Amino acid sequence: MAAQTVIIAKAAQKAQQFASQKSEELFKYDFLGLTQKLAIYFVFAYLIAKIFEGIIFGQGLILQFAALFGLKLPQSLPEPIVNFFRDGIKGFRYWDFVKIIAVFLVILELNNYLEQRKRLGEQPSPMTIGVFVVLLTGLTLITFPEIWTRIKELRAMNQTIQEFR
Repeated sequence: MAAQTVIIAKAAQKAQQFASQKSEELFKYDFLGLTQKLAIYFVFAYLIAKIFEGIIFGQGLILQFAALFGLKLPQSLPEPIVNFFRDGIKGFRYWDFVKIIAVFLVILELNNYLEQRKRLGEQPSPMTIGVFVVLLTGLTLITFPEIWTRIKELRAMNQTIQEFR
């Protein structure tokens, strides 16, 4: 069983090296590496979100349990952090920030690629730029329409509140 795992791991590693090498040959850029970096970025963002959600949930349970006995315990996390992970800041949630940062990270990778080509005295490949544009378009379409809709909803709510005053 262990030998099969080692064989599969080595085969996966060779496949990854082959794919990275082919990407480098075709595009002069390792898109597999970029995809892996983005995946790791989102995994860490997910872990951080779950850790804070767990802390907030556990803190709530402890505070409610203590309240049953008439005890008032202080919160261990500052209220702005709890609000950030629970409700967001002025309509912007944790995942909105994570996705916006991902878009900027890909833009920075594109900039690094263009700078590297410039230093080498080579023209950037239009196909490579096209792949970056497709990736950025996908990330942007996942990120900004949702945020824009939320901004419009917040504006409408603010107008309604102003009308009632």
